[in-house]
Amino acid sequence: MKLLSAVLCVLCLVLVLAREEEDHNRINYDIYVTPIMVSPASDNRFRAKNPLLAWLSTVLSYRPPSYVPADPPVSSTTKAPARDCSQCYCGRGKTSSRIVGGDAADVKEYPWIVMLLYRGSFYCAGSLINDRYILTAAHCVLSFTPSQLLAKLYDVEHSEMVTRTIVKLQGHERFSLDTFNNDIALAKLQQPVDIGGSFIAICLPVSGRSYTGHNGTVVGWGKLSNGSLSQGLQKAVVPIMSNVQCRKSNYRASRITDNMLCAGYAEGGRDACQGDSGGPLNVGDSNLRELVGIVSWGEGCARPNYPGVYTRVSRYLSWIRTNTRDACHCDRAIA
Repeated sequence: MKLLSAVLCVLCLVLVLAREEEDHNRINYDIYVTPIMVSPASDNRFRAKNPLLAWLSTVLSYRPPSYVPADPPVSSTTKAPARDCSQCYCGRGKTSSRIVGGDAADVKEYPWIVMLLYRGSFYCAGSLINDRYILTAAHCVLSFTPSQLLAKLYDVEHSEMVTRTIVKLQGHERFSLDTFNNDIALAKLQQPVDIGGSFIAICLPVSGRSYTGHNGTVVGWGKLSNGSLSQGLQKAVVPIMSNVQCRKSNYRASRITDNMLCAGYAEGGRDACQGDSGGPLNVGDSNLRELVGIVSWGEGCARPNYPGVYTRVSRYLSWIRTNTRDACHCDRAIA
């Protein structure tokens, strides 16, 4: 009886604390996902900051991880199985002559962009970075198993989107649900694609380069400024700012970590709401485009002094290389 009474007391305390958490500890930012899935901003797991709540939630609702945990670090002496990799070049899109002004984009310009499907419906985006892996945001895969998702990639030779099976999801081991730090993940395709032939990968960024002052192009099928879901691929050009500048925006300075990148206009008006979570922030032209950012989070959509926040890909090059050793990678095109 004493044990039962103690449990009931704990549960009563939890209910009180849960109400306080809901009223006083709400997350005040949005993530760029489409409405067909529950966003982390409305997921109670993202608000369980009280240690007692977190502990009891873990005890009562534990379930196995819904994405494959990261592999242990691979030693420098470990070699991936030999692959017959043909030479290919990354980051080569085609310039579209049909787009004059406006925000419509041609998938041929950004053929590496990937649609992630949950039960056949689009919910997040990603980028093809080699013949086997898609780079996306960790919050896009956290709640899923590989069998629940499919990937749609653009076949440049046949000018059509094709569907491929995903066999592994790997979120970053240190992804934070509270801060969205380390918001990066890999999705592995069941079979390698014909990279450099039917499919084109985007180039990874240069290590150590900040890209401050460059114009980035965010691409995706997300919401338009009027709140409706786009029927076609959209793009928005946004200037990349320094983290020092971003920390002077309306965000709390400590929220912007060195693993993040901010892009947008002080007056607002253009933002990643025209893209999607997990989608690419591209830098460069049709001869060579680099994946410098992954759409992650922001306050509202295109609000003044609230730039879009992206995962800074250049901070994860070693992590990407370690976890894609079984893939064929393309070279940068020579200018």
